[in-house]
Amino acid sequence: MAIVMREFTSDESQTVFTSVIDTAFAEVEQKNVIIPFSQKTFDLTGFSLSDKNDLVMLGVNSEKIKALSSKRKTEYYVYSSKTGQVTFKEFKVSGDKMITGLAVAFDNINNLAVLAGFFSERESSTGAGIFYASIDLNSNDELKVKTSGIDSQKNVRLRGERNTYSGMSLVGYPIERIVLRNDGGAVIVAEAAYTTEYSYYDSFSQSFTRRLEYHFDNIVVISINSDGSVDWSTIVEKEQVSMDDNGIFSSFCSMLNSEKLIVVYNDDISKRNNVIPASIDNKGALIKSRPFAGSEGLLLLPRSGKQVSENSIVVPAYKKRNQFLVQITF
Repeated sequence: MAIVMREFTSDESQTVFTSVIDTAFAEVEQKNVIIPFSQKTFDLTGFSLSDKNDLVMLGVNSEKIKALSSKRKTEYYVYSSKTGQVTFKEFKVSGDKMITGLAVAFDNINNLAVLAGFFSERESSTGAGIFYASIDLNSNDELKVKTSGIDSQKNVRLRGERNTYSGMSLVGYPIERIVLRNDGGAVIVAEAAYTTEYSYYDSFSQSFTRRLEYHFDNIVVISINSDGSVDWSTIVEKEQVSMDDNGIFSSFCSMLNSEKLIVVYNDDISKRNNVIPASIDNKGALIKSRPFAGSEGLLLLPRSGKQVSENSIVVPAYKKRNQFLVQITF
């Protein structure tokens, strides 16, 4: 495994320290890199470690275009280092594309660091195109980028959501994970997540009360080929709304085995809740199953769930104010 930590040494830069640990908890490698961006504008969004101990880190720098402007310039950067090297190499990912979501994973079969996500496309009804990039860790000297539009591809069954009540598009789908295919392609798993805010005057307290609604809606699963084109896509439809709770019972947890991707989520965030599984096979076929028997009133904390074996997930949950660890086995 890898441990990644940041030290904020000045207002203009930060240092990222990394350590690779083996199964006996002995340190195998230690290296660091100075990132020339401040803590206020730059954040690490993820990293991935290969089976050979190659390490890739993904980060994003977001700065205001003008001092008093609300518009921001967002740029993604990748820092990669092969096993045995003491330095990281920096790659600027964004180029001329406005990337709206990106994730990183390692393709251990082809020895590639893979980046997959969405970029903003104004002409698209879904608001986004597919962004796909890779770094060959054998050479570690080039970032290969491929992009493709979504609307022009007949095998995409996504509906644009710009005209719905939420005003959402695929631009508003944060990426939850990417699953790599053995042919160099990838499967993007994203979820519509956003907040709405309103306030009202309380005549009893004679003050304004501010409320924050957390929305976690449809899950979008898109399989893309190594050339950036879309192989298939599907949508798990759900609608989760909660108030002033940071969405703790919303979203989903996922499990991957040799045959399918399975997502598990709360159907109704209340005392009447049921836990529902949905599965997507490697051809994009969706099966939304009935609620688990005996799950009525059980509220999962899905974003804290973890896959612990090929067919099992362990996730914390509440039922009648009592907390449990729940194991779900398929």
